[in-house]
Amino acid sequence: MGNDSTMREERMVWGKALRHRRLMPMTVCVLGVVSMVLLIWTDHISQRQRMHFGLAATLMDLQMKVATTYLWLEEVIAGEDERKIERAWSDLREANRLSMALLNGGESEHSLILQPLKDPDLRRRVHGIRRLLSDYDMTARERYQGFRRSEPVGAGSAIEHHNEVAFDDLQRQVEDFERVLGEKQAADYANSRRLFFGIVVAWSSIVVASTTGLWRREGKRHQAEEALQNAKDGLEMRVAERTRELGSLNGQLSVELGERKKTEEALRKSEEQLRHLSTQLLRAQETERKRISTELHDELGHSLVLMKFRLGLIEKGLREQQSEARADCRYLSEFIDRVIEDVRRLSRDLRPSALEDAGLSAALRCLVDHSIRNGQAKVVSSIVDVDHLLSPNAQLVLYRIIQEALTNVGKHAQAKRVSLSVARQGDRLAVVVEDDGRGFDVREAVTRVASERGLGLATLHERARMLGGSLSVWSEEGKGTRIMLGVPVRNGGRL
Repeated sequence: MGNDSTMREERMVWGKALRHRRLMPMTVCVLGVVSMVLLIWTDHISQRQRMHFGLAATLMDLQMKVATTYLWLEEVIAGEDERKIERAWSDLREANRLSMALLNGGESEHSLILQPLKDPDLRRRVHGIRRLLSDYDMTARERYQGFRRSEPVGAGSAIEHHNEVAFDDLQRQVEDFERVLGEKQAADYANSRRLFFGIVVAWSSIVVASTTGLWRREGKRHQAEEALQNAKDGLEMRVAERTRELGSLNGQLSVELGERKKTEEALRKSEEQLRHLSTQLLRAQETERKRISTELHDELGHSLVLMKFRLGLIEKGLREQQSEARADCRYLSEFIDRVIEDVRRLSRDLRPSALEDAGLSAALRCLVDHSIRNGQAKVVSSIVDVDHLLSPNAQLVLYRIIQEALTNVGKHAQAKRVSLSVARQGDRLAVVVEDDGRGFDVREAVTRVASERGLGLATLHERARMLGGSLSVWSEEGKGTRIMLGVPVRNGGRL
């Protein structure tokens, strides 16, 4: 009876284990399907964001063309250079073409391909812009014809007033369109953020579910090993009459070993998935940097340029007696120039245009020159031509590693001398960044994951693993820091 009770308990245990094994794949499958749906939804929102971005960029170009038309016309009427009128009409024709591209699709000034506008509210607003643009076109041409006929078309004239009203109405309509478009972009951004967090939650649930299942299986395996040990102790005393039970236990042991191998394989796959996820997060970070850099350069930069144009127009409209206001306008214009330069610097830091335009070696030299100009330390470098050794993605990853290393030196090291060496050593690419700064405790920095420096080191190691290479950090307090990176070069010199 004791053996029958034990067999029933074993069957119950194996039945529960079988149910758990069936439940776990189903749970992971459901979470995977949910994550795929979220990804498809995210792609749909990304398409809308790209469409809204193209509309915003084209609208900015249209606004700039109208502003430059206004500027050229004012200069012609002021008697500066009548030949500029052709540039004014050319910009006005381009503004009309861009308004048609906003409505019916086509190519923008910067080769963005716009799709036909389907939103009824946005189409209505674009029709309003086209109507006001036509009114401005008509008043501008009437004003120029009056100028040619020596009629009064300057400040205070009726035609100048009509022209100003048409220009201001057009600007207000464009600004209202930008506001509505900005609200839609903000809504799309909020939805994309929610979807992003939904994907993170889904994948986190997959990881948690998998880890929980593996933890339970490991616990069952441990229990089985303990039961096996107890059985082996009892078999030493009852070898003769328990031979059949020994064979059964040996078979159970084989099953448990197979389960253990499956568990180890699942652990390995889980580690690969986590590594893939971290790689995707770093790539998403680069994509987000590129998007922010583009928005800074295209949207904020264009807005600042337009502000400068408007400020110049205001200064031209001031009387000679308003010297203080003119000085304020010039000061604001210089301040806007500084802001534009800061925006360009931020855009360049977020997205290394030198890397895309001139290659990795030139971008690294530019990075070193920038460090020399902006820092107190003397920076020396030895950089060989490595563009042909790395793929474009690998070049970006290597650039980010060196940029992060030099940034950490500038923020924390307080060094007087910094050196950067990039050289090929056989089938490997060797990179060394060294400084004579105050140094730090590497072991303490690695264990302090939540700190700023701990995260920096973790990011460097993860990017090195993305390249299939190895990164080592040596540092002592008061003796400086040395970061060494080795990247394998394969397939005829390309990663």
